[in-house]
Amino acid sequence: MFWPLTVITDRIPDRIFKKPQGNLESHYNSATNERSGAFNASGSLGRTSWNLEAFKRKTSNIKIPGRADKSDPNSKSGVVKNSATDTHNLSFGTSYVGERGFLGASISRLESLYGIPGPEGAKIDMGQTRYGLAGELDDPLKGFKQLKMRFHYNDYKHDELEESGEIGTRFKNNELDGRVELLHNPLANWQGIMGVQFQNRDFSIAGEEAFMPSTKSHTVGLFMVEKRHWERWQFEIGGRIERAQQNPQGTILRSRDFNLYSVSTGGAWEFTDGYKLDLTATRGQRAPTTLALYASGLHLATNTFDTGNEALTKETSNNFDLALHKTTGVIQGKVNLFYNQINDYVFQRSNDSNGDGLADRVNDEGILNANGSFLVQNFAQTGAKFYGAEAEAIIALLPDTLNLRLFTDIGQDQ
Repeated sequence: MFWPLTVITDRIPDRIFKKPQGNLESHYNSATNERSGAFNASGSLGRTSWNLEAFKRKTSNIKIPGRADKSDPNSKSGVVKNSATDTHNLSFGTSYVGERGFLGASISRLESLYGIPGPEGAKIDMGQTRYGLAGELDDPLKGFKQLKMRFHYNDYKHDELEESGEIGTRFKNNELDGRVELLHNPLANWQGIMGVQFQNRDFSIAGEEAFMPSTKSHTVGLFMVEKRHWERWQFEIGGRIERAQQNPQGTILRSRDFNLYSVSTGGAWEFTDGYKLDLTATRGQRAPTTLALYASGLHLATNTFDTGNEALTKETSNNFDLALHKTTGVIQGKVNLFYNQINDYVFQRSNDSNGDGLADRVNDEGILNANGSFLVQNFAQTGAKFYGAEAEAIIALLPDTLNLRLFTDIGQDQ
């Protein structure tokens, strides 16, 4: 069932804590020599609440049996060279919680340095600062139960470092996104939300190995989702219209505009106590990414030579899901059947320009070379189908204390 995504965390608290609370976690993994820890604390002072989070993770090169590249006698044995990571994050949020809602803000900083396994010995040095503003207000207008808003500004940068430590390419992304939604009072037993969502993105890439133009992207969408309960049935319908734009800067590449829509419908039937049958159908569209449209050159982060296609069109998918749920008892779970049919599916494919049956590779100068480090990948479109089944079981070993979750899936694509 289509539903606008909302991520819920305590980074911006939306309630008053009766007493301070928190947790501390630590992990170790022998395969990577991982040492990681996390800290989370929340509390309130009067009507002002706060949240503090910190995370640190550091690993060595991944240990493996034998050589990483069995075809290369010089390949190092016992480890995947250049696979170590070092990541840390710190965030703080605070809010004022009133009788009818709250208003708060947050700031977080994430830094990570990690290697990319491969002959180039490249590393990624990444940093991101994220600012947030969020609020909720009950009974904002006549006929509406609640107003919600979320805004974020993201200042992102990462450097692709060559083996010497010099910066080969620098990526920057400054992004502002927001979402405002209204929950209306029941109308003829239907209840739901309507809202607007937008995103403005300023992406730039610079350096000797820059493989995309700087691009300004804009999207804005309107959405509405409604649901109704009737006896043992629940019905849902949803829809969204969106306008997406990609505007490359300083290049002869053309700008692209896309008008998109998504619709969904579904129903759930609790045919007996503890058992429910779901059927959903969605039809949605998605615009090609900046990478898919405009890439042209070596991409160290993936060890590929990417070539975009500015003529790509929007994807259109038709999705069907049928699920049986068991919701009571010691053993609970579900079985789900799915079928997805996509028109103009965007994907990357290898190229064989000389017909020798081997995928093209290039060296670090972008010249065809069978022993080159970079696999040639071209963006293209085709029709695609994905179908299969999923099953999940949750077994209560110790009720309300310890659960065992089992999950499996099987799928096929065409």
